[in-house]
Parts: sequence; structure tokens; C-alpha cells
Amino acid sequence: MQISIGTSMKANCKDAVAEAIAKVNNPNLLILLCSYEHLKEASALISEKYPGVPFIGTSTTSYYDTVSSDKRMVVLSFGSDVAAEVGIIRKLSSAPIADIAAMEEKVSKIQAGDSNTVCIEFCTNDEERLVTTMNVALERAKIPVVGGTIFDLSSRCYRLCHA
Repeated sequence: MQISIGTSMKANCKDAVAEAIAKVNNPNLLILLCSYEHLKEASALISEKYPGVPFIGTSTTSYYDTVSSDKRMVVLSFGSDVAAEVGIIRKLSSAPIADIAAMEEKVSKIQAGDSNTVCIEFCTNDEERLVTTMNVALERAKIPVVGGTIFDLSSRCYRLCHA
């Protein structure tokens, strides 16, 4: 699998993004992990630089090499050998099933299955409800879910399917 991992500890968001994406070459999927303070600006910069590329991100404390930090920016880039789709499960507390049809379409679009696909999710609340809801779309294809609960100020849940 073609993958690169770029990191930066720079305090200036624009400089950190430039350093973290330096190794990115023709991506089919991008994942951003960074501080909450940089999330909005970094997402905008990366989306502008790579329009149309499936992209998800979250604020987090990252563990890279031997150091953990909530100030490090990490950009994971997956190459042309990966098919990816991203989306958001909205209304998690009231009607999460509303987005399942769109998720099932994305699973079908990339021909996802149990031997070539993983679903990565980032959740800011009600992770049990999110995973239970996502399993409606994922269990038929036997797609495993990998992810974590993120405690910060946002309230959205992100998920990604890739093969």
C-alpha cells in the first residue's frame, strides 16, 4: 500500500501544514490529526490544495515515534492503490439512521468487503450509538470498524471507508 506520514510541530498552522504535506504525492485519501486550534484552518488549507480528494480529520493527541503531543500535526496520505469514501453521520443523538443509505452507497461504490476494507471512525460523543448505527451498513459486507472517541468542543462524528 502506498502511504506516507507527514508530521510537524510548528506553531504556525500554515507552516505546519506545509511541512506535514511535503511528502504527499497524488493522494486518493488524506487523514489529518492535529490540535483543536488548528483543525479548521488546516482542514481548509488541505482541502484547497487537494480538491476532490476524500479527506477526514479530527483534533487529537497523537502518539508518534516515542512522543505524545496535542500540538503535533500528522497527515496520513494514501496513494493510488486505495479507493476511499468519507462521510458524516449527522443527528447522532436523534436520527443517526438517516445517513445509513448514503453510507451503504459508498460501501457499494468502492466494492468494499471483509478482506479489503476497514472503516475508520472518529466520534465526539455517543460512540456506542455511532458504531451500532454504522453496523447496519457494514455488517453485511463484514467490514471491521477502527476508531476512537474524541473529547473536544465539536459534536460531529466522522467515518471513512477505504479499500
